[in-house]
Amino acid sequence: MFSGRRHYDDQRRKRGFEFYALVILGLVILVFVLDWALRVEPKFYTAAGGTTSKERQVSIAQVDAQLEAASSTLQSGKTFDGKLTLSQLNALVAIRYPKSSLPKGISDVRFGTEDGQLLLGLKLRKGPCRALVSLRGPLAVEGEAALSLSVRKVMAGRLPVPMSLVRRRLPDAARPKLDLARLLNAPLKIESVEVTGDQLALRLRQADPDAKSASAPSR
Repeated sequence: MFSGRRHYDDQRRKRGFEFYALVILGLVILVFVLDWALRVEPKFYTAAGGTTSKERQVSIAQVDAQLEAASSTLQSGKTFDGKLTLSQLNALVAIRYPKSSLPKGISDVRFGTEDGQLLLGLKLRKGPCRALVSLRGPLAVEGEAALSLSVRKVMAGRLPVPMSLVRRRLPDAARPKLDLARLLNAPLKIESVEVTGDQLALRLRQADPDAKSASAPSR
């Protein structure tokens, strides 16, 4: 009688151990899957990172040559319609954008386009969490010399992130800005911007130096 009860208890403990072992194994697998899902690179991000340093320098030289050719037009006060390809934009960001200007924990910023909207990808590291975050939305002019992205969709790897969470936790991330005049290293005012295919169509005008100096605080 007692041996039968003991056998029953042993079997129950064994089944309980097997159950908890399966639960732990499932949690471990889930953690690995989530970690993988958070780091998956979207296609545009991988493509933007597939250029060499020499290719980026060539892209920047093309941008500088385009501005040099338009200098007389801009100096006369007229507008200039220019094109900035994705390879040129990514080269400018990679080489001319100071890493110290990025918020802490953010690195490797890259751009893409899709259906007339801009895609912005970046690597985010916050504590033990690492993720490849991509933002998507329409592009607009911000002020005189900057572009802003009105984020409509956020992904962490392959996982969607609710916009309500982004606006509440990271309000600045819901409308990131890019100082284009600083990247182009030229005193320019942006009249308009449009995402067409894999490039940005820009209407530019030379900035008024008097207006800039008038707005600067006196010492």
